[in-house]
Amino acid sequence: MEEERGWYFPNNNGGEAEGFENQGINQFKMSPYGKLAREIIQNSYDAKIKETNKKVRVEFKLTKLKKEIIPNLEKIKESINASAQYFPESDRLQKFKQNANEKLEKDTIDVLKISDYNTTGLVGIDERINSAWYGLIKSSGNSTKSGVSGGSYGSGKHAAFVFSYFRTILYGTFVENEGYAIQGKSILCSHKKDGVEKRGLGY
Repeated sequence: MEEERGWYFPNNNGGEAEGFENQGINQFKMSPYGKLAREIIQNSYDAKIKETNKKVRVEFKLTKLKKEIIPNLEKIKESINASAQYFPESDRLQKFKQNANEKLEKDTIDVLKISDYNTTGLVGIDERINSAWYGLIKSSGNSTKSGVSGGSYGSGKHAAFVFSYFRTILYGTFVENEGYAIQGKSILCSHKKDGVEKRGLGY
């Protein structure tokens, strides 16, 4: 049986409410283009395959994708709208919701695809701790840079979220002897679904 896939926002279980203002994202709103390029290129350079003389290549490509091929966008829309309902007093959140819904009404979505080549990839796909893959996606406040792609697990990984209409990123990697991995991450706000309070971080 094929494993069911979809967006998952964990239950808050009485934890702290997460609002729209995210310090990690906000710090990249000034001069976002240069900061994004710097963070991505530095991480890719740190991940250079040392056994080859090939130069690291980083490619930034703006493309359009048909809305229906992007996984579970309707779920992201529901969570954005629920976030705005949970924090109705936040003008910036209401504006974010309006812009996101306008984009979701279109047949295509602008997507910024960032790829690097001649790098190790995000190693440690199946490891839960101290791996590049886990550190990038499911770790915060943990800077364990060790010369692998995505090595800065502090604030640098928030740079790309500034460019997302939905504060949502899809990551993919290939690591030799490990294989492929794909993971989505969304940084929204606390919200309710079916009367249950959810966290703002979705996967």
